[in-house]
Amino acid sequence: MKLNRTRFSLLSALLMSVLSLASCTSQSSQQAASEVPVMPSTSETSTISEDGVEAYFQQLLSQYGQDCTECLQPLELQVRGTPNPQGSSQTQTDLNVLIALDSSGSMAESITGGTKIDVAKSAIARFVSQLPETTQIGLLVYGHKGSNQAADKAVSCAGIESVYALDSLDQAQFDAAVQSFQPTGYTPIAKALEQAGQLLPVNEERQNIVYVVSDGIETCGGNPVVAAQKLHTQADVIINVIGFDVNNEAQQQLEAVARAGGGKYLSAHSASELDRIFNQAQSQVEQTLYRAQNSIDRTYAQSKTDIATTQVSSCVSIKLTQESARINSALAQLHPEDSNYSYVEAVREKLETRHAAIREWSNRVQQSYRDQRDVTLEQLRQDLETVNQRYGQPTN
Repeated sequence: MKLNRTRFSLLSALLMSVLSLASCTSQSSQQAASEVPVMPSTSETSTISEDGVEAYFQQLLSQYGQDCTECLQPLELQVRGTPNPQGSSQTQTDLNVLIALDSSGSMAESITGGTKIDVAKSAIARFVSQLPETTQIGLLVYGHKGSNQAADKAVSCAGIESVYALDSLDQAQFDAAVQSFQPTGYTPIAKALEQAGQLLPVNEERQNIVYVVSDGIETCGGNPVVAAQKLHTQADVIINVIGFDVNNEAQQQLEAVARAGGGKYLSAHSASELDRIFNQAQSQVEQTLYRAQNSIDRTYAQSKTDIATTQVSSCVSIKLTQESARINSALAQLHPEDSNYSYVEAVREKLETRHAAIREWSNRVQQSYRDQRDVTLEQLRQDLETVNQRYGQPTN
């Protein structure tokens, strides 16, 4: 929701009341002068007509006065709302989701619900169909070349293929890509992560997420933990790992990969469990979207407020400098025989008082912007906490 309209209306009302003392218009200045304590009189000013001083001051303001209300601007800060458990949200950050699927020989083994590879293919196809429409989706497969025999190891470890290039989802084409390979060979997880880094663009407006689905450890001599850490730290990619019917050794390695990749490790041993895992992944996608947008909104609120306060301060300062220079120039051109000559010092005192009041008003305007920023940041903080509690991750 937008927070600025009501506050800006209140700010405008405040401005009108303040300008009864310190407006840059001639009418407001007249009232400001009437409320300023009378300055101590001297031998030169004791006989000066206050009405004459005020009339001349208003004449100068009508000619040279600056309208500081032009420095005001609405401050528009937004809180977009949190995602709900059904997956809808108001976030605008988009995602790149790349799935790296293990198609090594062991994925041909049977579990409850079918072979591992068939169960994984079906779950993945359902998962991508539920992602937000703006999500770019890719499918990377490894272990599907050669065989799991020693003679074919080199071929199999090099056999990493993007079967669905990162793009918006075409369900028919994606389903066809999923069915285009079968499990045969080794498990080059590290090289698959390296290739994932080459496929994912570095784009500040899109969050990159990789889901590794594997039933075993790295078998091609690579270091998937190092590869995951490099991809996460250098390209800001979140790497989540789904261990599918893995043993203890494989689980320990895959958990380490997920930690190094800044993501989560999830474990499944059957078709129903894998579906549950991907449902959790769907919720995680929504959380990731919101967390990214929340961060953008926090940065925007801070920078927008900084810009607004700086612009008001600079604008008012420039206008007061111009007004002072022009009025003092006019005063400097008066001669002793001029009828307004005796008003010079009194007019300068009025101008100083007027400018002090306008600066005070400017400070209040800037503080109102900062107050609005603080309210927005607190709302964003609370929303982020709500999302993290809902999906089980701590607030950063």
